[in-house]
Amino acid sequence: MSLVLERQIALKRHMPSNGVFAVKATVGNEQLFGVANIGNKPTFNGTRALLEVHLFNFAQDIYDNLCMWSL
Repeated sequence: MSLVLERQIALKRHMPSNGVFAVKATVGNEQLFGVANIGNKPTFNGTRALLEVHLFNFAQDIYDNLCMWSL
């Protein structure tokens, strides 16, 4: 599952560089792992930074749920 967050994200620290990162996520009480991409979508003329996360072995609809991510 991929999730793209296009809203302003309040970050506790500065935004990391563009790139691909390993992530650990907490969704409800479940710990999950995956990969994240931070950057724009130049193939589609993207200009703003996006966070896109793919969680391994996960197939639930989690839109509008609170999720915690750590890179």
